[in-house]
Amino acid sequence: MADKPDFAKIKEERHGILEQICNDLNEALIAAVVSTAEEIPDSPEILNVHFDEIGVSHDEVFGEFFFHNIGSKEDVTGIFNGLFTIYDDLPEENLEKVYEAISVLNYYIRNGAFGVSADRKMLTFRVCLPYPLATGKQELYDMVNTTMGNAYVILDEWVDIVLRVAEGETDVESVISALGL
Repeated sequence: MADKPDFAKIKEERHGILEQICNDLNEALIAAVVSTAEEIPDSPEILNVHFDEIGVSHDEVFGEFFFHNIGSKEDVTGIFNGLFTIYDDLPEENLEKVYEAISVLNYYIRNGAFGVSADRKMLTFRVCLPYPLATGKQELYDMVNTTMGNAYVILDEWVDIVLRVAEGETDVESVISALGL
């Protein structure tokens, strides 16, 4: 039976990964900061990123990236999560069109998923990366960096049409056409 992971070391390595990616983004002139929600006990550290030129129309999108806390000493898999907030006050009159459009997109895109928050106000794009807790720091850094990059590319490709649906300018037929179906 394999040794159980050293959770203190894992937490330290994950912090280092978030800090390194934060530094990488800042060097590329992308605003990013690592923070914690101090009012929430045991909240994970979050890499907050402001993407100010995404999509053809160069919209602003906010990203939050974090490692989920490890649930128990028996866990052998961790999860890295990325959440991009695309719209934070969805027009209620367009919700049905948004649901239909993102449902079709989610079926065809190769990774991640668009979604709407429970209060029906936020439009988001989420990506998750499960990884073995025994993954080395450099390998995990590479995996997380690739996951974030791939998510950005997918969002960059689809954010304009999703925003146009949210703003009532188009509908699911445009999404289907953009998918080449």
